[in-house]
Amino acid sequence: LEPSNQYSEHFYKMAFDIIQVSLEVIQHTLPKHAFNLNTLYDFICGPGFIQRLKQWEQAEDFLEGRPAKMAHILLAAGDEERGSFLTTLKRNLSWIGFEKTKAFLTPQSEVVEHSSQNEILLKESLRDFPLKGLSLKDFSFEDLLNNKIDIFCVIPLDMIDAMSGFLRLFTNIVLGTVIRQSGYKNPQEKILLLLDEFPRLGAMRQLINIVTVAAGAGIEAFMVAQDK
Repeated sequence: LEPSNQYSEHFYKMAFDIIQVSLEVIQHTLPKHAFNLNTLYDFICGPGFIQRLKQWEQAEDFLEGRPAKMAHILLAAGDEERGSFLTTLKRNLSWIGFEKTKAFLTPQSEVVEHSSQNEILLKESLRDFPLKGLSLKDFSFEDLLNNKIDIFCVIPLDMIDAMSGFLRLFTNIVLGTVIRQSGYKNPQEKILLLLDEFPRLGAMRQLINIVTVAAGAGIEAFMVAQDK
């Protein structure tokens, strides 16, 4: 989550805290296979989130009280302020809710276990995205360090703005994978990070790491911007 200006930082900070607590709750209460972006979207943006907050508020000892504290802040806020927090969340997570995105983010092994309708959704997704036979469990970002894979993330031009949250997340995962292991597992060869239409990704605090720390960790970055 990246605020577009200084006036929205308050709402983005709260949205960030909500996601952080929600991920912690999901990790401790749901099966491992459910710890994914689709679950996060349904967990926060679904119709039962306010009721979930009320349950958190009563469980003061759960996870050292972090969910209860978050729930109390949200429920104590006025309707307009609370609505702004939730609107910020839904706007920034909306890309996960797109039908084909949800299908794309669902591993094939999970789809096979569910309805045939989901199988159709996945096949349609894989047809539109050139990823035949590939599920998200088929590779690790750490394979970049061993020069085993090349990763291309291609988004239609008319969808870049809508999918900018996914592109920022994708970039942050690549940077995090390399920077976390810098010093004891450096890339076998330099990793080229090419970001076309870069300004349309929106605000990115990780830009500082791209142009400073990442270079020493084995990433060469090319950022493409057009002024016409």
